Amino acid sequence: MLLALLTLALAADPAAGTDSRDAAVRKYLAGRLEAGPLRITTVSTNGYGSVSSSTVNTWTVYQGQNTIIGTTKFAEAINDKERVADLAKRKGTASAVSLGLLGAGLVTGGVGVYEFTLPPKTRYGMSEGFVPGIVLTTVGVSCLVAALYVPAFSKAHREYVPNWYTEEQAAGLVDEYNQAKIKELGITKEDILSYLKERTQVDYTVTPFLAANHLGVNVTF
Repeated sequence: MLLALLTLALAADPAAGTDSRDAAVRKYLAGRLEAGPLRITTVSTNGYGSVSSSTVNTWTVYQGQNTIIGTTKFAEAINDKERVADLAKRKGTASAVSLGLLGAGLVTGGVGVYEFTLPPKTRYGMSEGFVPGIVLTTVGVSCLVAALYVPAFSKAHREYVPNWYTEEQAAGLVDEYNQAKIKELGITKEDILSYLKERTQVDYTVTPFLAANHLGVNVTF
């Protein structure tokens, strides 16, 4: 009987319930999404040391404590399987193009360098100049540079959320996601507000003290 009462008391412990609620709220806050404004400022200098800047006001999707996420992660979170598949396909295409450019650059550049080692009269019938070598080497280097930049530009385009969703669409999807998370974790909006309110309160202690000629207080936060 005593054991049963003890078990019941532990099960009804309000502190345990509060800890469980707080853990669920923390998990929600860490993964919640928000569509919000984003300001991008670009600073550049010219050859004379003059500095100029330009600012673009746009929007993006944040997760948790204002962490910007890309399109793939956003699409996975809201279970947009079609978009996830499309982005994966685009990534594969970019990788294939990059590898193709890399191969072309190595071959073309190699032939161009080889041209410089040949006697002048055997360079495709050209007795003077290094035109074939220069042209082939330039093309090869251009392909190699492009092979490095294609994946970077492709990723920047793929992962920029406004390229694939309108702000209104994203806001609606974010709201649906957050509502589903709240329901999944078994908490309410009131639980979240209460948790945040408790952690914005400042605890302090007031201690009176007597100095030589006046009375005052020490406040400890």
